[in-house]
Amino acid sequence: AQFIIAQAYRSLGDLQNAAATAEEIADFYNQPDQRYDSLLASVLEFLASVEYDRSRYREAYDHLRKLTEQRARSNSEMARRLASVLDIRYRVDQLQQHTRRIEAENADMRTQLASAALRLVQHASSHRRASSVINAEWRLFQMQFDRVHVGFIRQLSVAHPTLSAAELRVCTMLVASFSTKDIAAVLSSSARTVEWHRANIRRK
Repeated sequence: AQFIIAQAYRSLGDLQNAAATAEEIADFYNQPDQRYDSLLASVLEFLASVEYDRSRYREAYDHLRKLTEQRARSNSEMARRLASVLDIRYRVDQLQQHTRRIEAENADMRTQLASAALRLVQHASSHRRASSVINAEWRLFQMQFDRVHVGFIRQLSVAHPTLSAAELRVCTMLVASFSTKDIAAVLSSSARTVEWHRANIRRK
């Protein structure tokens, strides 16, 4: 509103009051708690033109210099903010790419785990095997399981040290969605034995 009044003074030919009114606006923006905005640019440009009309060329020059400085500071701040936004967007994009890569790797590992589990059950169901073969097949499955469920077996054994080796195997197969029948085949035991293991696991 005050700027409109300053422009009205100028249109009436009252350059002195026009300049004085506009100066009050400029002084307001010189306070420490005020920030540069587009209105200040318009006021400084207006003041420069009014002082030029009054043949006060030094004052007109000073207003234009302030306008240039203000715009430079504003552009610098805008450039800094833009750089900050671009940096954040870049980091978010990198994080999203990393997340998609991990999700793809996890999906691949889950597929490999399912295949390893299927092979383990099929081999266990098809024929009786030597203990060395059983252990070798189990180690392969366990390696794949550890890639998908990192640290599960170690954390479980630390949290519940009373679990036996067989019970830890049963826990692992339950997490891998083995049925009681499949677990019995892998352990070369009966379904009743597996149920007994599961009851002990719940109790412990």
